[in-house]
Amino acid sequence: MKRRVVIVAAIMLFSVAGLTVKPTPLTAQAYGIGADPPPPKGKLAVLIVIDQLRGDYLTRFGDLFGDGGFRLFTERGAWFTNCHFENGVTKTGPGHASIATGANPAVHGIVGNDWYERVDGKLKAALCVGDRNSKIVGLPAGVSYAGASPHRLLADTLADRLKAASPKSRVLSCSLKDTAANLAAGKSADGVFWWHRGTGLFVSSEFFAKKLPGWAQSFNEQRAVDRFFGQRWIRLADSAEYDRRCRRDDYSYEWGHYYTESNDFPHTFGKSSAQKPDTAYYRALYASPFGNEVLLDFTRRGIEAMELGRRGVTDLLLVSLSSNDLVGHAYGPLSHEVMDVTLRTDQQLARFFKYLDERVGLDNCVIALTGDHGAGMVPEYAEEKKLGGGRLNTTMVAGAINDALVAAVGAPAGGASYVAGIAMPWVYLDHAMLKNKNLSADKLRTILKKLAKDQAGYDAFFVADDIRRDDFVTSPANKLRIRVKNCYFAGRSGDVYVHVAENWYAGGHAAGHGSAHAYNTHVPLLLFGQGIKPGKHDTPAAPTDIAPTMARLLGIPKPTKSTGRVLREALAE
Repeated sequence: MKRRVVIVAAIMLFSVAGLTVKPTPLTAQAYGIGADPPPPKGKLAVLIVIDQLRGDYLTRFGDLFGDGGFRLFTERGAWFTNCHFENGVTKTGPGHASIATGANPAVHGIVGNDWYERVDGKLKAALCVGDRNSKIVGLPAGVSYAGASPHRLLADTLADRLKAASPKSRVLSCSLKDTAANLAAGKSADGVFWWHRGTGLFVSSEFFAKKLPGWAQSFNEQRAVDRFFGQRWIRLADSAEYDRRCRRDDYSYEWGHYYTESNDFPHTFGKSSAQKPDTAYYRALYASPFGNEVLLDFTRRGIEAMELGRRGVTDLLLVSLSSNDLVGHAYGPLSHEVMDVTLRTDQQLARFFKYLDERVGLDNCVIALTGDHGAGMVPEYAEEKKLGGGRLNTTMVAGAINDALVAAVGAPAGGASYVAGIAMPWVYLDHAMLKNKNLSADKLRTILKKLAKDQAGYDAFFVADDIRRDDFVTSPANKLRIRVKNCYFAGRSGDVYVHVAENWYAGGHAAGHGSAHAYNTHVPLLLFGQGIKPGKHDTPAAPTDIAPTMARLLGIPKPTKSTGRVLREALAE
């Protein structure tokens, strides 16, 4: 079954007290609305992305939430219940990039967490934030780690627009994932930090600074990350609540054993044989609610060191809570663990907002929350419940496509494969072989259409030549074609988009995400703060609407390539 994965939440906290820096007045066209924007407001803007926070979690667990966390939005803010990503590559990289830029992958170019590019006729693997020219800073000598930066992001972000309008503003981006930290920020941030799972250290990139600032280095040296070693993760609420809302805890297809020594509660951090924190401990911590705890501790330190929100200008804080995603992958959205990490995230948010209230004042803030993608059920569980579904892997997908082509036009010379590379949902074909066989787009389309019909696991295959056509989304018009069109970027996307069938999963975890099914696209979108009118809305919305809406509230231009709309029904104007 396909991932409905917990749809990561993006919370943007933007203070609205007197801002002294006034950018040059702009026309209404720059904001995509019918009136000129108000003067800039605010001291602090905070974007929190909760990785894999599904849209249904707020209703499924909502009665167990406390005050000050998610209820800050659902009871005192604007709640958009019908929020969906408008593209069909529902992954961390594309999700964060779309939230930050207000645009889809077809515009910002992040077509996956990784993809292939053709260089001199050959495929070359590309990571969405991989950058060999931007070395990692903050690691001890002898520890190597691939360079990272947002250089592959081809659109500016909300943070970039704030820095352009108000150069004295400061932007801080923190996450456990390098992908999230870099793509949420864009290229103008003052500090971008993420967690190195091998050492438990927070690191950065030379793209932003040649060395870690003193406050980050001090945090690492204090080893606060090690305080959970040997402790246990137990349920927060009564076990009967989990039994009522979830499937059984000891489900055999879970991947909890990859992170700890058991699939069911309690989970111990660190192997029983370990004498001190090691890689296994950090891996277990990452896939638990307490990875988020460490991140928020680090973030508080950065807020204080950088004096965010207390200098008379608007600052921006970007925080991506990544542990929810690891928990969702390991156990699936119907697990006791996903329920528990969601309940604990609610408490963590409440404490964090209380901290911001004491330091900056929530009256000076406006907050937005959404997710970077959703998730699907564990495929084996879907099969047990007779919902269809099954498990694929990239080798199976590549083999099925190659076999279909061989059957139709014959095998290529030397027994090679027609499939040159695959980074789901994109399949990259060997162009030289196709040309040698005179394989037209029409012929390829016919072959793949038959494959989708004859073999379980696939809903449809879309050929790049068709996706590029202007009438692709109108012949016939449907949401799937729109989402496929919105994630196609020539030169990065593959020759074929593979849409796996409902409740099927092509990945190496218990459960996952990545498709255009609703359980992957549906995420919460919540707003709170000065300038926000409380209310519950079922009108269609998208995470790409956050950047232009927050730009409107901050009185700055929206990101240049933004295609999202201003959520005017939530604005108290």
